[in-house]
Amino acid sequence: MNRSIFLAIFVFGSLVAPASSGLCEKINSVAPSVLPGTERDMKSPGFWISRHPSPDALILGAEEVNAFNQKLVKDGLTKDLFNIDAFDLNISRTQIQNEIKKFEHGDYFDREGKLVSRDLFKSIKENLNIDDVKDIVPRHAFVARQSDQRLLPTDAILTAEPFDLEFDEVQNSSLDVGNPVVVFYETLDEKWAYTQASASAGWVKKENLAFVSSDEFKNLLSSEKFVVVTAAKADLYLDEARTKYYDYVRMGTRLALLGGSGDVDEVEIAPGQNLFISQQDVHSGFLSYTPRHIIEQAFKMLNEPYGWGGMNGEQDCSAFLKGVFATVGLDLPRNSGEQGRTGKLVKNLSDALPGITVAQMKGHIVLYLGTYDDRFFAIHEAYAYREPQRAQAGEPVEGEDRARVFNRVAVSDLNLGKGSKKGSLLERIVSVREYR
Repeated sequence: MNRSIFLAIFVFGSLVAPASSGLCEKINSVAPSVLPGTERDMKSPGFWISRHPSPDALILGAEEVNAFNQKLVKDGLTKDLFNIDAFDLNISRTQIQNEIKKFEHGDYFDREGKLVSRDLFKSIKENLNIDDVKDIVPRHAFVARQSDQRLLPTDAILTAEPFDLEFDEVQNSSLDVGNPVVVFYETLDEKWAYTQASASAGWVKKENLAFVSSDEFKNLLSSEKFVVVTAAKADLYLDEARTKYYDYVRMGTRLALLGGSGDVDEVEIAPGQNLFISQQDVHSGFLSYTPRHIIEQAFKMLNEPYGWGGMNGEQDCSAFLKGVFATVGLDLPRNSGEQGRTGKLVKNLSDALPGITVAQMKGHIVLYLGTYDDRFFAIHEAYAYREPQRAQAGEPVEGEDRARVFNRVAVSDLNLGKGSKKGSLLERIVSVREYR
């Protein structure tokens, strides 16, 4: 998701602006638990499935899903995880250098709200030493521990606004245990590796990677026996009795299946690295692609916290959709803008099939659920929405908006935000797409 665009839609920051700014007014507040325009029953998948014209219709078969993914690769919106040739990439010095230049020419703030010194970027460049690298030879790896993927090789938080700590500009994405990556470069201190994942590239901590040969990489990816995580989060254990916790993985993660007994599956996250997972959290192979399955998977994420770029092991609006559709085998692009260019273009929501349709706004994207009382509804992951600020007498304060923070996956009326300066979600839609 594009940060500058997202800021134009939602108001971010601390609940109270710092006193030194001279702005001591409350700039946002907590949203109600049931968002405006919604009702209690709407928080259940069955409510929307029962209103769907054909909830169990097969949208795409297995071969058609593969064709859908291959078309995305051809269109250049994403990379094919399961074709080793797709990782035959050439990452140039310029690409890596340009990422740090974007930060060098801007003003950013640290954890304490202070302007970041240029010395930070100088030290990062020295650690890169990219000019002295003659050849970049790709290596293959699997993520052994959940890892943030950063735009710069640093743990330092850089924010566009003071104390806006939930929105770290360096955060690009996050990778789950078992995710395959190709490594192109390492920092001089050997702590960071520049990686290409399925739909994003950036820096991850080298200690979180398990390096393998290209043959081992290809063999594990092509494993015919696998499970896909269908729970919002699924715990991984070191032992079959599930008493020694290892890490957790998020919805849509694919893991090679070694076998199972009772209610436990044994999975392989990298060659020779086996873990155990509850069978109730996974499905053997992909789910069939039907509106029912997509709606049910989306509602398993209900109330899951928002995480900008996967911060804190959570997900943002586009990662939410990517995880949901990954359970049926669709490998969507990472960002909302690219997701809004994927699939079949539909003229408007009135003509769209609920459960397989997304509506994209600038910097945001939602899953369309259907209509009720002549209003459109969606489920989505978001941080806040705008509403007109109201005076004590109940009259709008001209030109002012208030941000209502809900910070979770929620069902909402697409009229949410109506009357604000930016308008409602419905008014801001720029693209409607069916994923087929």
